[in-house]
Amino acid sequence: MRQVYAHVPFNYLLEEKDSFIWRRADNLEIYLSADDLDSFSGNDYRDVGARLKEGKRAVTVHGPFMDIMPGSPDPLIREVAKRRFEQLMTASPPLNPRNIVTHIGYEPFKHEEIQDLWLEISLPLWRDVQKWAEEQELTIAFENVFEYDHVPIQTLLEALDSPCFRFCFDVGHFNIFSANPLEVWIKELGPYLTELHLHDNYGDEDEHSAIHEGNFDFDRLFTLLKEKNINPEHYVLEAHDQETYLKSFSAIKEYL
Repeated sequence: MRQVYAHVPFNYLLEEKDSFIWRRADNLEIYLSADDLDSFSGNDYRDVGARLKEGKRAVTVHGPFMDIMPGSPDPLIREVAKRRFEQLMTASPPLNPRNIVTHIGYEPFKHEEIQDLWLEISLPLWRDVQKWAEEQELTIAFENVFEYDHVPIQTLLEALDSPCFRFCFDVGHFNIFSANPLEVWIKELGPYLTELHLHDNYGDEDEHSAIHEGNFDFDRLFTLLKEKNINPEHYVLEAHDQETYLKSFSAIKEYL
């Protein structure tokens, strides 16, 4: 089966709070929150990284995302985004990730009327991240969140024009926020797709339910990927508890 990952907060691994995830999941997507980046040291990241390497686990990393807005017209807000990415670029390498997921900080109700300015202001930070990613031989995957359609992510990817930057499709976020059908997202961003975030909901709350415990059309998603010969490298089950993870892990087998 292709690489399937379990979502887990970094502090859970350091403190071994979640023995199930730590002992049973083969591969992990580690979430580094802003609190983690402020609270833990290089030794902490190296300790966890060494244990993951010893266990031969594949790793991806999810960076902080709350209020991270590289395209904010306010220079102080952009400074916060820059600082968080500097921290992320220090914390990530000891974990030996294959991919780093981040958000572009685009919120339609704030940025839709200033898209050109938002893009122009965003690019300097992403160029710095690009240089680092090339040195580390890492991929940075932009995840959809509040976007109504694929256009902001596609516009940024095209402006950066680098193999370092790809797309992470979060099906739960799509199910809540997208005004465009699934076919459009896969057609336009499929060529960039490197990671899937798989969880379910009924289109009104980000419940992170197990696959098939909401109304997202997983059958249609995997049919489209097959038709277009798109094979993401990373399949992340964004479950927040053991029962949900096990249900999703069982369900994903039919597609992979």
